[in-house]
Amino acid sequence: MAGSCRRCKAPLGGVLGEKAGALVNGLAALKASGLDLAQIQKAGETLVQQAEAAAGPDLTNRILGSVPSLKSHLGLG
Repeated sequence: MAGSCRRCKAPLGGVLGEKAGALVNGLAALKASGLDLAQIQKAGETLVQQAEAAAGPDLTNRILGSVPSLKSHLGLG
């Protein structure tokens, strides 16, 4: 049973890494587009709302928590 539990965590870690990478890339694109801080904050709020709707708040919080300072870059805290 313990072996199967470890196998379940590995794919989840990969998914979290992919999602975090996508968030970082999206943030870089927003900054490169010339948006001001208020616009980036609004985009960040919308992004988090969409992520929560698609993946649920628990997974969304885990993804946001896996990238140091992502919330502050999005103006979320």
